[in-house]
Amino acid sequence: MSMGVYRTPQQKMVYGAQFLVVAGFLLFIGGYFKSSAEPATTHDVQGRQKALQEDVQIAGAWKKQDFAKPPRMMNVVITGGAGYIGSHMALLLLDQGNYNVTVLDNLSRSSIATIKRLKKHAEDEGITNKFHWIFTELEDQKKVTGVFKAGTTDLVLHFAGNAYVGESMKFPDLYKQNITVTTQRLVNAMVAAKVPYLVYSSSCATYGNVEKLPITEDSPQKPISPYGQAKLDAEKVIKKAVKQNPGAFSAVALRYFNVVGVDAKMRTGPVLSHEAQKKYPRILDAILDVVEGKRERIEIAGDKFPTRDGTAIRDYVHVSDLVAAHLASFKAFEKGSSFEAFNIGTGTGLTVKEILTVVEKVTGKTVDKVITDARPGDASELVSSADKLTKLTGWKTRYGKVADMVTTQWEWRQKLKKEGGEGGKAA
Repeated sequence: MSMGVYRTPQQKMVYGAQFLVVAGFLLFIGGYFKSSAEPATTHDVQGRQKALQEDVQIAGAWKKQDFAKPPRMMNVVITGGAGYIGSHMALLLLDQGNYNVTVLDNLSRSSIATIKRLKKHAEDEGITNKFHWIFTELEDQKKVTGVFKAGTTDLVLHFAGNAYVGESMKFPDLYKQNITVTTQRLVNAMVAAKVPYLVYSSSCATYGNVEKLPITEDSPQKPISPYGQAKLDAEKVIKKAVKQNPGAFSAVALRYFNVVGVDAKMRTGPVLSHEAQKKYPRILDAILDVVEGKRERIEIAGDKFPTRDGTAIRDYVHVSDLVAAHLASFKAFEKGSSFEAFNIGTGTGLTVKEILTVVEKVTGKTVDKVITDARPGDASELVSSADKLTKLTGWKTRYGKVADMVTTQWEWRQKLKKEGGEGGKAA
């Protein structure tokens, strides 16, 4: 990272103007999102390979069309950049060419194998000087402030934090500390280092059980789990900092729905090597574990929800669409917003039984299942409206069919298996 100097208010105005240029690229690429052909749904091996080849071509088009490419080199810090979503964000920024990416991660829920994959990608592309990894605890506010100052950081993408509803029900204080308190310290460090922009990874769990669907950004936020409450409290921390630092600190909160899938080129993906990831798996990971023989059967938590088959409904969004939404959200800064929240989802929900059926068709395997009691903290139905971000930026999901999302994640699992071990071949 290069050493920097203090930025004056006038310099910050220049930086703000540079985001105007970014907006032009966002509007341009909006046409791409609207016109791209949706990957075909295929369940046979040959069909899956063809679909993946098409995805690789589309992913390459992002780089060729300079999606959200800023007019100058920007210094971006990604917290939790060794994790599942954070590593996809790092790849997308590196693919654009005009970003210096620094990952802050303590590997508590991630893997050194992912860092090695990112470094290898940078080496293969001849951009090793644009990728850095710093092992640190975000609770170390002094060190993080130093990192921000040394790198003259322009923007922080905050992904770090535990993300398991079930775990949060057992350890609420852990989630308050890991999410809310850590976010407070991160924001303090940003303000101290005069970092002007933050994009925060929030969650649909902040809404809880809603009466009206689809969920919009104006829907009441009434979380029913400590995880959702911690995310909501972190949003409040950010809003307060924005209010206390007018014109000097702006933020966007992206409320994710259920994130699945893997980079089409198989350059990174989830590495589930930690005990908590195995004990509190996300539904797709748990089903694929059964397919691979790592679990005896899938436990469907509840079949008495007020849904079409009694099981909970979730809105599944592909991770590549999600990280693209982060770039698109930069336009909120261009228009002068101090704080904005956006939902990120597809607007279509599947029940647990339906996602299980999709996995069986994609993998060609039958999945043993058993019905158990509903988990405390689980909402019956969470389906998004992402119209707000689409209207502002033209962003639109490219993966519309869950079968295509599942296919990429299944292929990633096969890749890791061939390379040996949960982390696969890291370098």
